[in-house]
Amino acid sequence: ARALVGLMHTKPPSIELPKALEDMRTSATNLGESLEVLLRRINEEQLVTGRIGLLLDVPTGESGTVRPYIATYGATAITNWDDSDTDPELSRNKLNMVVLDETGPVRVSDFDWENLERHRVLKSGDKDKSYRVDVYENGKLVSDKAVEPEISGKNLDFIPFTFINSADIVAAPDKPPLLGLSALSLGIYRGEADYRQTLFLQSQDTLVVIG
Repeated sequence: ARALVGLMHTKPPSIELPKALEDMRTSATNLGESLEVLLRRINEEQLVTGRIGLLLDVPTGESGTVRPYIATYGATAITNWDDSDTDPELSRNKLNMVVLDETGPVRVSDFDWENLERHRVLKSGDKDKSYRVDVYENGKLVSDKAVEPEISGKNLDFIPFTFINSADIVAAPDKPPLLGLSALSLGIYRGEADYRQTLFLQSQDTLVVIG
């Protein structure tokens, strides 16, 4: 996968941005990665798992000019979604719910960590509701972490989340391009393991009782 990503990036990508978002070229993700590094990660996930999700978000609790960032979610972190409702104006399905698994270790002291089960639920706006983010920790809704993100002082009526599969950007997942190679490698491993086990058994002393 790394070799294939290296081949895809033998030349630097050409990325065009509006002037207002030019700062994202060098710092686009929540980890401070550039757009070029983000693209490499996307390509690697496309090869290995066939899927990655991108969520556009903005920092909370900051004043002045706020720069948006992109948070990435692997295939296994996107646990549920719903795009069944059809938008009558666009005549296509509209993404109205995504559940993201953010479970992981959280530091509780200078020496201790504990595993926190956390899920982020994205809900799209409809006629009377705006885009909303709910956070669940250990199965319970954390009310003080529920937010309605705004851009330029306006609420959104859609979820700023994009699926990227190996061949498209729809909600339904694709099979990873390297799945066939993975199955072949596992088949070779099993055959080699059986062969080595047989050689081992043939080299061991065998008790024989006659009469």
